[in-house]
Amino acid sequence: MRCVNCRAEVSPNEMFCGDCGQPVSATPVSPAYPLAANAVTCPRCDAIVDTGESFCGSCGYGPIAVTPQLQNWTPPPPPNIVKPNISTHLVAAIISILFCWPLAIPAIIFAAQVNGRVAAGDVQGATDASKKARLFSYIGIGAGMILTLIVIVMYAVVFILAIVSSRNQR
Repeated sequence: MRCVNCRAEVSPNEMFCGDCGQPVSATPVSPAYPLAANAVTCPRCDAIVDTGESFCGSCGYGPIAVTPQLQNWTPPPPPNIVKPNISTHLVAAIISILFCWPLAIPAIIFAAQVNGRVAAGDVQGATDASKKARLFSYIGIGAGMILTLIVIVMYAVVFILAIVSSRNQR
């Protein structure tokens, strides 16, 4: 039997079309076919509604949200993954700008990559980036301090030579 409104297939026991909800017949007939395994019941009349039908065939209630049979199943909780606490060495990288900026640039780049790699689950890559950030930062700070010390010593030598030279001229 077909619905007069939408031409959908309607079983003889339904009073309303399962697709559009329009009345089909006045007297319900016993089911002539087996019901689907994942059919649900109508919230208004407790009639069984097959999968794919939007309206109850007995009372016309709808639209009905047909959910899968596994309604009582709840997904398991996500595993407790502890993200490692890997230092970014960003502060040392920023401080190294004051001493040797050419080495500070890669230090900052590697320090900025650490948290993104941890979030992506790449612990080995994050550890590697952290080690490189620390290496470039400390080398930059060390090189900058050594160069600063050399400049100070050179100024001191020039200053002392200027004083000695001025005493010899008198």
